[in-house]
Amino acid sequence: MYCPKCKRLIEDNSIYCEYCGQKIKKSKWPLIGALIGAAIIILIVLIVSISPESRAKDDHSRVFSIGDASFTMKKVEGGSFIMGANEFDYESKAWEKPAHRVSLDSYYIGETEVTQELWKQVMGYNPSQHIGNNYPVECVSWNDCVEFCQRLSQKTGCRFRLPTEAEWEYAARGGNLSKGYKFSGSNLIEDVAWSLEVSDSISHPVKQKQPNELGLYDMTGNAWEICSDLYARYTEESEYNPQGPSTSEKGRVRRGGGWLNRANYSRITYRYYTPHGQRNDFLGFRLAMDCE
Repeated sequence: MYCPKCKRLIEDNSIYCEYCGQKIKKSKWPLIGALIGAAIIILIVLIVSISPESRAKDDHSRVFSIGDASFTMKKVEGGSFIMGANEFDYESKAWEKPAHRVSLDSYYIGETEVTQELWKQVMGYNPSQHIGNNYPVECVSWNDCVEFCQRLSQKTGCRFRLPTEAEWEYAARGGNLSKGYKFSGSNLIEDVAWSLEVSDSISHPVKQKQPNELGLYDMTGNAWEICSDLYARYTEESEYNPQGPSTSEKGRVRRGGGWLNRANYSRITYRYYTPHGQRNDFLGFRLAMDCE
């Protein structure tokens, strides 16, 4: 660096010229430039962190819109768990046993039961008896649900399906975040489920109760949920991504209990069945989707 007065070479960090005593005025631009650069970097980080894509990645969600309806699919990280009720559970029934180990790959499952609004946007009509856009669709059979999934898949380009019984129970338990609750998200039925004790014998809009550990609503209570599996009794064998038996005289598995049943039917391990063509105002479903 040169002195602006005597033009002699001086040290870069000098405040005064050692030859003529001239005060050296430091340029502020390097510091200002550095501050501006830092501010730009911070702004970019903030923009990325609050973008919808970043939020979806952070909470493992995918949001879809069909006409006026939107719905969210929550990612369930794969893992291993003990499915069914243990032999010391005095509330459980014989068809909830024996408890056995199941391992699952990651998948997506609906944040809520399929609503009437979404059903209408896809199918063009509303079969439900308890009417409301945010109410779970009901009076749908297993066959109806399969057709809905096929049409929704065509509209979105993603392959939607019904959850397997194992996927349903693992998600209801809270996946690998499970706290071991009796119902999905709590040991108190009134916190998380519309059962006969609190429902006034009627269906209710989704997302009115607390979610479970994975952010899923109404996994227990409100509408029973149809699964993809044919119904059969459990065995003690460990399973990997089980799909259910190949034949059944009972029909398809249904899970979660409903607004017309007492709390005991909303326990996570409780299971029952429904014929393929059965339609009732307490019977709905939830979507599932493979990870890409």
